[in-house]
Amino acid sequence: MCIRDRPTATPTTTGGTGQVTTKGDLRELEGEFATTTLAAGATDSWAMEIFEDETYTIYVQAPAPADIIVTLLKDDQVIVDRQNSAAPGAPETVTAPGGAVDGLYEVRVATANGAATDYALLLVADPDTPYSVTGMIAPDLSRNSVPLSAEASHFWFFTATAGDDVTIVVEPNGGDVNVELYGPDGNLLAEFDDGFENESDTVEWTVETTGLHAIVIYEWDGAAISYDVTMTRN
Repeated sequence: MCIRDRPTATPTTTGGTGQVTTKGDLRELEGEFATTTLAAGATDSWAMEIFEDETYTIYVQAPAPADIIVTLLKDDQVIVDRQNSAAPGAPETVTAPGGAVDGLYEVRVATANGAATDYALLLVADPDTPYSVTGMIAPDLSRNSVPLSAEASHFWFFTATAGDDVTIVVEPNGGDVNVELYGPDGNLLAEFDDGFENESDTVEWTVETTGLHAIVIYEWDGAAISYDVTMTRN
């Protein structure tokens, strides 16, 4: 078996007040993710340098009922206008528009009703690192027969409260899955791998910090598989 480079997280960025809150540079997150808080009535602003004809994908994930809106601008000109194509609880996904020119762009994140929310953000600009945000998991929201393409990693997010006893079970349909657990501060908490093909991995722990957590799922050898994931919380 080969050891793959795992995706890493960037520590939480604290939310702010005012109409537009400057957050940081998305290029510093490339291939990683950040968790942060959007203040009520505010819009978060992220800077991002884009190169000519570059291919990239931006994922923004928040728990329902938050309904995420993403806007892309260059020199105050709107390139992507208040995209709101995903349902609440699903990742808002922005792909590179055709014919992009070099320059510094701005990515704005807001909610449809101005509600405050925690959210996660992931930038993927390298086609050799096929990471993606696949959505939220919850005790009443199992995910079944999820296809995982070769060399890919899936990011799932969930909310939890300090003191909760949480169990997450990932059941592969073939292959050997690895599961990584991240806390609301973006730091890796633990890795789980039973070391056997077609055997489930179980994540069990008592939550220490309230907020938006993540698991990352990938196949140990980079093979294409499918899997089921379920969560319970006591």
